[in-house]
Amino acid sequence: MSSSAGERWILCGGANHASAPEHALRLAVSGPDANLTVDIEGLASNLIVNIPPVMKDLVRVASYVIAADQAFPRGDADRIDLGDNWRRDLHFVVAVEEPDLWNSPEMVEALQSTLGFLSDDSYTFEFEALANREPEQLKFTGPNGEPLVGGWNDIDVVQLFSGGMDSFGGAVQALAIDKQRPVLVSHRSASKTWKTQRELVSDLQTWSSRNGIPHVGIQVHKHDKALRKERTQRSRSFLYAAMAGTVAHIIGHDRIRFYENGTTSFNLPISPQIVGARATRTTHPRVLLGFAKILGLARGKPMAVENPFELKTRAEVLDVINSAGAAGMLRHTVSCAHVHRSSTMHPHCGVCSQCIDRRFSVLARGLENEDPEEGYAVDLIKGGWKKDGERALVLDYIDAADQFTSFANADQFLGSFGEAARAIPAMMELSGNDGDTVSKNIFEMHKRHGEDVGRVISETMAKMAKCIRTPGSLSSDSLPAILFARGQQAPGTDPSFDADPALKAESEYLFRQFGQNWTVRFRGGTAFSIRPSKGMTYLHTLLQRPGEDLTAFALIDVAEGREVASRPLATSLGVDDDAIRSVKQTYDELKAERDEAAEFYDDATVARCEAEMEKIEAWLKSEVGLGGKARRENPEQKKARMAVTNAISRAIKTITKANKRCGEYLKDQIRTGFFLRYRDTGIPWET
Repeated sequence: MSSSAGERWILCGGANHASAPEHALRLAVSGPDANLTVDIEGLASNLIVNIPPVMKDLVRVASYVIAADQAFPRGDADRIDLGDNWRRDLHFVVAVEEPDLWNSPEMVEALQSTLGFLSDDSYTFEFEALANREPEQLKFTGPNGEPLVGGWNDIDVVQLFSGGMDSFGGAVQALAIDKQRPVLVSHRSASKTWKTQRELVSDLQTWSSRNGIPHVGIQVHKHDKALRKERTQRSRSFLYAAMAGTVAHIIGHDRIRFYENGTTSFNLPISPQIVGARATRTTHPRVLLGFAKILGLARGKPMAVENPFELKTRAEVLDVINSAGAAGMLRHTVSCAHVHRSSTMHPHCGVCSQCIDRRFSVLARGLENEDPEEGYAVDLIKGGWKKDGERALVLDYIDAADQFTSFANADQFLGSFGEAARAIPAMMELSGNDGDTVSKNIFEMHKRHGEDVGRVISETMAKMAKCIRTPGSLSSDSLPAILFARGQQAPGTDPSFDADPALKAESEYLFRQFGQNWTVRFRGGTAFSIRPSKGMTYLHTLLQRPGEDLTAFALIDVAEGREVASRPLATSLGVDDDAIRSVKQTYDELKAERDEAAEFYDDATVARCEAEMEKIEAWLKSEVGLGGKARRENPEQKKARMAVTNAISRAIKTITKANKRCGEYLKDQIRTGFFLRYRDTGIPWET
C-alpha cells in the first residue's frame, strides 16, 4: 500500500511499514521509545492476571487512536466550510499480540466504519505481530502502585462515569432506582476532572449509604507536547468503551452502559458550528452498535453496549435525579465541553452547546437553586452574549427547539432533520423495534425537548416584563434583548448579510453560506438571503456536483463532507418498487445522454455515462427478482429518500418566495427519487 497525499501515518507499538513516510507519527506504550503511558487507577491487582492479550490489545489500540486524534490538529473552525477542513485521513499500523484476529475483515471493517462515523475522519488499519511483549506495558495501579479496589463478586453493572449531569444521573439510577451495585469507569482527562469525579463518587457513597463504590479511572499520559495539539478528542468514547469492556470482561459481565440524554446522543446538526467532526457522536446509537461489534469480536462472544437514557431529554434525566432525592449534588457535576476554560468559581463556560442545554433543562425543571447561575461564566438569561459565534449558537439552539415542536409527525421531523434517519437501523437492531416505532420515539423525544425550551423562553419573558419596560434595566447582550432585536428584523434576513464578500463578486450565479444564512443570486439578479435548513445544504451539494447521481444516504454523506459521490450505489440497503422505477428512469436518462454525447464525439461524457450505466445494470441484477419486482424493501432507505426529497422541496419553495425565477429553475433542474441529480451542467455556480 502506498502513501497518498494528505494521509497521516501512525506507526504504533514498534510497528513498521515500507510505505510509511519518514515523518510518520510513532506511538508506543512501552520500551525505550515509549511516549504514552496507559494508567488505570482503581483496578484490583488480583484482576490483572485475568486480562487476555486481545483485551490488552484493545486498550492499546484505543489509546493509540485518541493519541493520534490529538496529535493532528483539525485546523481553524470555519463555519462556511461545514466542517470539511476538520476531517483527516488516518492510516494506522499497529503491533498487537493477536494480529490474526485484528486483521480479520470483520474487525477491520468494524473499526474503520465505527471510528469514521464517530469522529468524521477516514481510518484505515493494518496490524502486525508485537515483537517484544514487555510485562509492564500497561499500568494498572493506584497513584503509589497500590491496588485500590477488591471484592468485585457482587457487581451488577459496569457503566461509564464522566462526572457530568447525565452519567451522574446514571449512577443515581443504578444505586437508588435499580438497586444495583455499579462499577464506575472514568476517563481522567485532566487532574481537575478526576478530582470532580472522585468527589462525586464519594458524595454518592455517603448519599446512598454504600461503602466502596468501585471506581476505575483511565488516563493516557502523553509525554510529548506534539501529542497535545488538538482538543476536540472526538474519538475518546472508543477509549471509554475499550476500558469499560475490559473491566466487564474480566469480572464476567456481558454488557456495559453509557448514560447520556437522547438529544445529545443524536446531536442533530442544528447549527453550522456543530456539524461534521464538531458534532460529537460519543453515544450515537450507530456508534454504540459499532462498539458492541468491536468488543464482541475481541472477546469472542457478545458484549452489549447500552444507553438507557437514549430516549430521555436532559430535563427528563433531571427528573430521575430529583425524584431520587439526589438534586442537592447537581452543583458538583460538570457538563461543560470547554474544560480548559473552567475555574473553581465558574466550572461552566455557559456558551458551549452542553452548557446551553444544561441550563435550559435546569430552568425547565425549576432546579436553579441546585445548579445556581454563579457556576456559569456567562449566564443563559442575563448574558453577556458578546461574541457573534456564541450568539449564533444559542439562537440556533432555540430555533431548532421551535422547529421540533412545529412538526406534526415523524415524517415531517425527518424531512427537516434527515441526519436522525442515520440512527434508525442501529436503534432497530439494539431495541428490536420496527422502523416506524423507532422514528416515532426519536421524534417525540425531540418534540418534548422543544416544548421544554419554548416554555423556558415564555416564562423568562413573563418574569422580565418589568425589566423590558424599565429604561436601563435590560442588558443589550442578555438573551431576552437579543431575541427582541431579532424579532424586529425582516423575515429571512440576517444582520451579517450585507457583509458577505461574495456580494461584491461579479458571479451571475451564487449559492453559498455566509454566517448562518445562505446567499443566493440567480442570473445576475439581486442577491437574497435564506435561513439555514437541511434542504438548502442538500441543494448546495447537488449544485456542486452537476450531472452526478446520488442516493439519499450518499447525498447526506457528501453534504457532511464524506466523499462518497464516486460510489453512489454503495449506501443502498434495499429498495421498494417506486425506487426501482426511479433507478430505471435514471438509466434511460443516462442512455439518452450517452447517445447525444456520441453524436458530438464527446468521449469523456460517453465514458462517464457508460460507467454509471454499468453500475446500475449490476445493481438492478442484484436488487430485482422475477417480474422486475424488488427483492426486498428496506424502510430506512425509503425514509431517508423521502426525508431528503421533502427537505429539498421545502427549500425550493422558500427560494421561490424570494425569487420566483430561481425557484422554478431549481424545481425543473433538480431531479429527486432514488437517485438525486442536478441536471444542468452548463451553469458555473459559485458555491
